[in-house]
Amino acid sequence: MKRIKSSDKLKVEIEELDEQHETILEHLNNIFDAAETKNLSEVMIRTNCLIDYWKVHFKYEEELMRHHKYHEDDKHKSDHEDIRSKLSNIKEM
Repeated sequence: MKRIKSSDKLKVEIEELDEQHETILEHLNNIFDAAETKNLSEVMIRTNCLIDYWKVHFKYEEELMRHHKYHEDDKHKSDHEDIRSKLSNIKEM
């Protein structure tokens, strides 16, 4: 499976967030690597790691947006909720 590579287009120019986004990509690539081996247990472990990390990232990002009064705060939170919902569905499967 092809790995997801980072791109300058994904950068938000906030070092902490850019680093977190890189970590998320690495978690996704770890899931893809495990899927290639067809090891369901490893896929689930890595998926749970991503879900746990994403929770931390979303909390940090939402606090940062609130603190800086980001103008698209509500829309971005809504995007996070959509991802949370999809992750929850994936975990249930």
